[in-house]
Amino acid sequence: MLTDLLQEELSGLKEKNLYRRILSLKSLRGPKALLEGREILLFCGNDYLGLSQHPRVIEAAQNAAERYGVGSGAARLISGTSDLHEQLERELAQLKKKERALVFTAGYLANLGVLTALAGEKDLIVMDKFCHASLIDGARLSGASLRVFPHKNYERCEELLSKTDSFSKKILVSDTVFSMDGDLADLKELIRIKEKYGALLVVDRRDAF
Repeated sequence: MLTDLLQEELSGLKEKNLYRRILSLKSLRGPKALLEGREILLFCGNDYLGLSQHPRVIEAAQNAAERYGVGSGAARLISGTSDLHEQLERELAQLKKKERALVFTAGYLANLGVLTALAGEKDLIVMDKFCHASLIDGARLSGASLRVFPHKNYERCEELLSKTDSFSKKILVSDTVFSMDGDLADLKELIRIKEKYGALLVVDRRDAF
């Protein structure tokens, strides 16, 4: 039966210490929270500075909810976008000294959106083995051919790109700060390689701000 098969798979995950469960946190205050009555520090969260609890941020969110309500109702391309989103994107572009900015609801979705927009079936993606799961999923969903080089082994990366004449586009993908190990990509080397082989370089800038 299906239930027996699923139960067997769950048991296998538990035996390998790969079974995950959602933790219920209370009194979430930036990097601090209550878990089963104990105060803990969240080293895995993104609210590093506790800005989600800043009075001005809370007030701005309240004012926006009163004016616009909550929830978009549909995707931006279907029902339009709000002037608040456009204002945010303009200010982010100015902050980063870029021509434009595009806001996603999560970093994971940003990587999926970027790679599926840039790559297709006639293209090649060459990626570091330790890239974040969102980049891996984006590469697979794009339909492009995928080649993976050992972590920070740029000789192998260059070798893979040197044999790509049959593809329309070549896209080199890497994290900047690798989330599992905390080490850094060699961006100068990645830029040298992408320019040598005419590839587009996509990096996940988790250190962007």
